[in-house]
Amino acid sequence: MMLKLLKIFKITPHLKRRDLWLTVIPALVWLTAFNARHLTLNTFCADTPHVCISSNLSWPDSEVVTYWSPLADWYSNWTQYSAGILAASAPAIWAGAQVAMHVINPGAAIAMWTTDALLIIQATFWNGAINEVIKIGVNRPRPFVYRNPASEGKVHHSYSSFYSGHTSFAAVATIGLIASLFARNAPIWMTLLFGFSGLTLTIVTGALRVAAGVHFYSDVVFGLFAGILISYLVQKRHRIIT
Repeated sequence: MMLKLLKIFKITPHLKRRDLWLTVIPALVWLTAFNARHLTLNTFCADTPHVCISSNLSWPDSEVVTYWSPLADWYSNWTQYSAGILAASAPAIWAGAQVAMHVINPGAAIAMWTTDALLIIQATFWNGAINEVIKIGVNRPRPFVYRNPASEGKVHHSYSSFYSGHTSFAAVATIGLIASLFARNAPIWMTLLFGFSGLTLTIVTGALRVAAGVHFYSDVVFGLFAGILISYLVQKRHRIIT
């Protein structure tokens, strides 16, 4: 089943004119929704603290309320960024190797890398837009709010727990990375090496978000699968089967 899903990545992706608005529109939705959190997110824990108690949470999410680590929060930013850097640099390394081996010319290498990078960017914007809309719809308090709802629950941004944007972005980048290496006929060892590295960074990012006390387990698990699905659908849409 997995091989069947990955087979689509062997097809060379193509960009069309409509990709401009398919990239710009979700970016605008994401930016607008994020900046409107103070209008759309309801600070209900501050108004009714008795509603936001850990006993109302199911296990294992109820355990996260006691977690708090600014250092884990800081590291989660870097693992997220690292997943994005890896998704951009690994295909560039392979493209450069092909140029060095005189398989393709520099112009073709740049065109290939640019196409793959733009697909990751488009998937990132779609993930961001969908993520932000769901955050508004769910309006879920972050774990630390449950420790002191009357105080911590006053900030609108503290109600954006579901789902994890860090984890979903890392997943988006990793799927884009794998799709790029598959389409450009990279050696299987390279695809596996960079693919597992990206997956590891994604999982570590999710674990750090939980350890930091800013997301529940369910937030990061959903974020992982949401990022994978969104990125996969964007990649698949750009591969025409003849």
